[in-house]
Amino acid sequence: DMQYFAAVNNRDVWETASLDFNGKLKPSLSMELCTKMNVDLFHGSTEIKVKSNIYSNYAIETDLKIENYTYAALKVKLPQDRNDIFSIRSQLIGNIEGQDMLLNGPVSTRYKSDNSTCTWPSIDEMLGLKVCIDYSLPDVGADTTKVYPSLVLSGPIVFDIHLDKADLSAKLFNMEYKWNKEKDFSHGSISFETPNTKIPRQFYSTLRTEPENYNLTMGFK
Repeated sequence: DMQYFAAVNNRDVWETASLDFNGKLKPSLSMELCTKMNVDLFHGSTEIKVKSNIYSNYAIETDLKIENYTYAALKVKLPQDRNDIFSIRSQLIGNIEGQDMLLNGPVSTRYKSDNSTCTWPSIDEMLGLKVCIDYSLPDVGADTTKVYPSLVLSGPIVFDIHLDKADLSAKLFNMEYKWNKEKDFSHGSISFETPNTKIPRQFYSTLRTEPENYNLTMGFK
């Protein structure tokens, strides 16, 4: 499923170097694959199957404004508190005496993350966002004396990448760039902020250049 909207208000983008763009994107994907292998030994039969699910669901809204290389403003809105960028999970299922049973696979050693592996907490606080990876994979190379089947048949797999709001009160992420060039000096600035949040955060930097002098100021709240 793909829901999107985009609008560009400036016709002569390349001639004026100005752009006013508004876009919304909300794709979602859920796909299930099932592979079966059956062995029939006349007096008995057995079956093993791999059931896999691929999932993705996120939403983003953007508002971009550019004016002749001297001004640019980007507003990003994330309507969802959790955005599942990509997720794949698989189960190993065996049919034993006519009943389906979940199997752990032949590999006992696993690459496993009991908790999410995320970006550093300091970065989460600065941006109000965090990227996390959840994984649990069979370690087919742990025992070099044995030959294991492929990764798909060696055990269940979990691999998730998701973008979460570290600050749930953050609804909007603003970035702004300005540059003014005069006869004897130039002055520019870059800023980032998340307005109306419980944790106020704002980053700014200004640069002033003169023929024989450069002055750079940076601050973070």
